[in-house]
Amino acid sequence: MPVLHEYTYIFAIGTFFALLEAYNNGANDVANAWATSVSSRSVTYRQAMILCLIFEMTGALAVGARTASTIKNGIIPLSAFQGNAPVQLLAFTCAAAGASIWVMWCTRHNAHVSSTYSLVSSIAGVGVATVGVKGVQWGWNNGSGLGAIFAGLVMAPFISAVFGATIFMLVKTTVHMRVNPVPWAVYTSPFFFLIAGTVCTLSIVYKGSPKLGLNKKPAYWIAGVSVGSGMALALLAALFFVPYVNQRVIRKDYTLKWYHIFLGPLLSRARHPPMPSSLKFPTTLSLTMMTTFRSRQRAPLLPRSR
Repeated sequence: MPVLHEYTYIFAIGTFFALLEAYNNGANDVANAWATSVSSRSVTYRQAMILCLIFEMTGALAVGARTASTIKNGIIPLSAFQGNAPVQLLAFTCAAAGASIWVMWCTRHNAHVSSTYSLVSSIAGVGVATVGVKGVQWGWNNGSGLGAIFAGLVMAPFISAVFGATIFMLVKTTVHMRVNPVPWAVYTSPFFFLIAGTVCTLSIVYKGSPKLGLNKKPAYWIAGVSVGSGMALALLAALFFVPYVNQRVIRKDYTLKWYHIFLGPLLSRARHPPMPSSLKFPTTLSLTMMTTFRSRQRAPLLPRSR
């Protein structure tokens, strides 16, 4: 395939607006994902930036292939450009420019916006201007057309609400309603690692690179690999995460460092010096506040689980 050097400037402009889109994504979607963790002080702001850098890159490489394919070929078929590479390059550059400028304006004025649907709509608008209304895939198109994309916009809030309510009720009955909730939160954490590992593995299988052919495997293979990966993650959490948090939060070992997590079960035998009277742990205040909240919110006839 010949290299079109005369259109390098369009590629450079498109790269600039692609970087602007990434910036907007960090200011909106990524911020939404990490807002709860930062506000609850599970991680610091700097830690959140480092972690989102790692996981955003990992997610893009692991499960971003099908999304990229939808943007590339699902909304405007490549055949609609009839092999005219310069027009195709210009069209997607204009789509990136339109989406990034719009999201930037919304971010500046604190308006609610979705960078994903802004880009999708921008590509549709460019498609109408370039190849006409009939050239744009308005229907389902095997899950890649505009109909499928905007169907997700309608279904996502309801599905997310169901999942959120289910997880909260699970945490509430497992942890919050206990007489001493902190140990229950620590010792039941591998179960939540199991759920997260299974869901992430399923996502990689179904949305990973089509060249791997993972979605074409038998159902029993997909189920076995997904659940097995979740169980492996839960086992690692039980061996390393639980002893570390138990030593840090329950036994209040203030000498513990982050790298001691690799000691795993050996931490249960570790001896730690007594806590100085001047040292205060945030968990003490949190436990007191949580106990007070439960005492005020508990219904008179609600049984207490042990």
